[in-house]
Amino acid sequence: MKKTFIFLTVILGIGLTTGYAAVERQTEKSPLARWGTVMKRGLVNALTLPAEIPMTFKRESGDHSRLWPVTGIPRFVYNLSVRSASAANDITLFPWVSLVTDDVRPWTEPMGLPEYPWQTE
Repeated sequence: MKKTFIFLTVILGIGLTTGYAAVERQTEKSPLARWGTVMKRGLVNALTLPAEIPMTFKRESGDHSRLWPVTGIPRFVYNLSVRSASAANDITLFPWVSLVTDDVRPWTEPMGLPEYPWQTE
């Protein structure tokens, strides 16, 4: 049962990554340059995860001027999990997908987050 679960998780992860990469958004970079771009973005996001703490509260205080102390903690947990999943995807799975597709968008984009923690939306 455990092996089946792990196998299905890996297969679904690869399938979802490939499906996400199939969305229309093209770059004119060569396959090796796309691979480097994705790896660099994943490593930078993994190393700058602590920057998500102040940036989340900065964004929340701008969006919700009075409720940001209440909404900040759940939003921080959400942002941290999305950014770490995007970094893990960029480091492990997405380089292999980027060799055969022109789409190099991070997972943070459809989730409403900027590409890097220090960027504003």
